[in-house]
Amino acid sequence: MPCTTIAWLPSGQSISTCGAYVSKLMTVQVTFQPDDVTIAAEVGEPWLTVAQRAGVSIPTGCLMGSCHACEVDLDDEESICACISSVPAGRSAIVVNLYIDPTW
Repeated sequence: MPCTTIAWLPSGQSISTCGAYVSKLMTVQVTFQPDDVTIAAEVGEPWLTVAQRAGVSIPTGCLMGSCHACEVDLDDEESICACISSVPAGRSAIVVNLYIDPTW
């Protein structure tokens, strides 16, 4: 059974269900717009964790993806709910466009 990441450490390492520390395997440059903040993130790192490290606020509601308060656009192509999504593999850089919704 493969290991599953259960926590991210400030050092950029993760703790997995098998108890091992996983070193940085793939770094993705993430730019949050409209704030123009860029930060390195690891593939599989939760979006809310990346945003928090970058000092960027992504609003949340239900934390289950149902209310879409945390919806963001990746590279203007794909809309995701940041509360249930993580940094995808296969890209060296991603632009995250935050929605501005005064309701949330």
